[in-house]
Amino acid sequence: MFAIVTTVWKRPELTSLMLRHTKQVCAHRNDILFYAVGSEQELSKNLVESEGWVYLESPNTPLNQKWNNLIQTLPRDIQGIFILGSDDFVAREYIDKALSAGYDVCGSNSCYFLDVSLKAGCRFRYDQKTRLVGAGMFVSKKTLDLLNWTPWKGTPISSSLDRRLMSNIHSVAKTLKMKAFSDNDIIIDVKGTGVNISKFIHFRSPGNACDVWSILQTITSEDIFNQIKAMSDQLYRGA
Repeated sequence: MFAIVTTVWKRPELTSLMLRHTKQVCAHRNDILFYAVGSEQELSKNLVESEGWVYLESPNTPLNQKWNNLIQTLPRDIQGIFILGSDDFVAREYIDKALSAGYDVCGSNSCYFLDVSLKAGCRFRYDQKTRLVGAGMFVSKKTLDLLNWTPWKGTPISSSLDRRLMSNIHSVAKTLKMKAFSDNDIIIDVKGTGVNISKFIHFRSPGNACDVWSILQTITSEDIFNQIKAMSDQLYRGA
């Protein structure tokens, strides 16, 4: 078994769509557990459980501890975790690849960003070919064991979580098989809802703009895509 894990906070409409989409693209598998940790008591609990995910309550800050609290609750016999933010939409094919690749740690070197308030999109890629984006990262049981099932351990933080995770992984990486995919993987991080830790402008640069809407449409159901479009229409504030 594997576990797909996420944290939720605010933006219930988008979170609900992300949870639903993830379950939909994994419907062909019977080896995945779905866990989410929230911090708004009955509000987030009802949202998460209504989409068929297991819910855990935890304080929202520090955010690294919130993530660690979630990982600590997982069954110790799972093969690994697949990490998503509550605004991340990934393709079925990418999930299958990450879970079956046979690495202790793997993920993509790039991802798409879509700002629904600007109706703008881009594709971001790290210059370092071995660097992974946090969304869609797979971490094996072997790696979790080496990290005592606290992959974001360290001083309390609520930002730079990907950096903390990778730093901790590299501290035990001697015996780990790691891979950064550089294919055209579809991982879409939806921005512009007002509560993102990182902003769209941090990733947009001259030359990396692209039509992320068309890409999103290829991986989501018609209903979910239309709801994200409607959300964008409500939030749009001009480019």
